[in-house]
Amino acid sequence: MERQVLKQEAKKILNNNFLFFFLLFLPALITQLCSVSSGTSDTYNYFINNFQYKLIENSSISFVFSAITSLLITSAGLVCIDVFRDKVKFEKAIPQAFKILDKGQYFIAFILITVLQVVYVFLWTLLLVVPGIIKSISYSQAFYIYRDHIDNGNPITYLQAITKSRKLMDGHKMDYFVMELSFIGWLILVPITGGIAAIWVLPYYQLTFCNFYKKLVENNQLSKDAQN
Repeated sequence: MERQVLKQEAKKILNNNFLFFFLLFLPALITQLCSVSSGTSDTYNYFINNFQYKLIENSSISFVFSAITSLLITSAGLVCIDVFRDKVKFEKAIPQAFKILDKGQYFIAFILITVLQVVYVFLWTLLLVVPGIIKSISYSQAFYIYRDHIDNGNPITYLQAITKSRKLMDGHKMDYFVMELSFIGWLILVPITGGIAAIWVLPYYQLTFCNFYKKLVENNQLSKDAQN
């Protein structure tokens, strides 16, 4: 997959429907602002599994807001995937921002898969930092995979979702990592602008990685069909 193509497609959709995506990500932006306000000096951001995880020191309130932000960003990600699958009407953005609450299975899966990912990545990191980073990338698609199986009437377990993510990411981990690096400039721009740039950067970032997932699944299916 070409990184520039993924980003250009994401940027085009975002620019053509900016108000929709602004409203879609608005709840996440608000909770993120609350998180930063309640724990600015002790918040360290990590981007794992297209979700924003944070290690918080001395601020339980900040942790709560961070967890809600992660939930809302992931929820918006579900909509972004459906956008690339032509399943979304660009209207009523704010109700769609809470799509992860449409089904109890989504919400529970988000929590438990996130916990499993954090535990596994932590254990790998005990060996060395690099294996932890590699595994975090390997597990990054687990929740989206779980959601697709639920929607297709073929439910799987949380551990199976993580395993499928690892297999799906075989041969694509470097693509994912390089694409993460390509956003460093944009992510630096956010604090420089006092967070204002996040209005555009967050949807752009999420759309790009949701496009990555969508094409990854399509290419994997084409590969399976070719082998049959």
